[in-house]
Amino acid sequence: KDRCRVSSHHVPAPRVVATELDLPEGTPVVMIDRVRSVDDEPIVLVTTYLPAALVPGLETIDFTDRSLYQTLAARYGLIIERGRRLLESIAASDVCADQLGIEPGDPLLFLRSVTYLADGQAIEYYEARHRGDRTILEVDLVRQPPI
Repeated sequence: KDRCRVSSHHVPAPRVVATELDLPEGTPVVMIDRVRSVDDEPIVLVTTYLPAALVPGLETIDFTDRSLYQTLAARYGLIIERGRRLLESIAASDVCADQLGIEPGDPLLFLRSVTYLADGQAIEYYEARHRGDRTILEVDLVRQPPI
């Protein structure tokens, strides 16, 4: 069974978050930290940032068993249209290793993502650290016809 430990609160947007979300540095954002597990084994650490002005009260919602994207659509009318993701291999820090139950230096797949609304506005920036020994990523590519 998939499970998730969650914490959520407002923070001033750090430089990378502000840049990716096209906000002034320090703008209030909602930061959601999640440890996602399968069969009680931690698999991925995810930190998500969203502009607080667009999602009032989001930090009060329990995402333990709830989809963020479904909540954005149902509660705020925000529909994700597309995203951009960067993937790289990194070594687990002491903190990440402890949270994921692995050894420091073990391989992680580090995913950085920005998601956008239909009007092109960046709505979400997240960073995910997936255990390298328990993660397989599958990518489907679709070629769009020239306009």
